[in-house]
Amino acid sequence: MRPSTFLLPFPPPHRRKKSDAARFIADDSEDEEENVLKGLEPLRQQIQQLESELEHTRRLYREATSRVSGDRQAEYTLRFLKDAVFYFLTKKDREHLKAIQSILGFTEAERTAVHKATKHRRLFSSPFKFRK
Repeated sequence: MRPSTFLLPFPPPHRRKKSDAARFIADDSEDEEENVLKGLEPLRQQIQQLESELEHTRRLYREATSRVSGDRQAEYTLRFLKDAVFYFLTKKDREHLKAIQSILGFTEAERTAVHKATKHRRLFSSPFKFRK
C-alpha cells in the first residue's frame, strides 16, 4: 500500500521558513521605505534653502560685476577720448573729430556748428598770423 497523503494545516517547516523570511523582508522593506520618505523631507527643505542662497549669491555677483563693468566702460571711454583728442591735435584728421563728437554726444546742431567753424579756417590756428 501506498502511504496516504494528507494535508497538513501548516506548510512544512522548510516552506514556513521561506515564507516567514519573505514576510520579514517585505515588512522590513516597507519600514525602510517609510524611513526613506521621512528622511527625504528635510533633504528637500535643505535643497530649497541652498537653491535660494545660490540665487541670492548669483544676484549679488551680477550686481557687483555690473558696477565694475560700468566703471571699466567709463575708463575705456575716457582712454579712447584721450587718444582721439591726441590724434586729432597731432594729425588734424576729420575722422578723429567725428570720434570725439560721438564720444561726447554732440547733438546735430553742435556738429553742424563745429563743421562750419572748421570749414573755412583751421582749428586751433593762431589768430595772430605773421606776415612776411
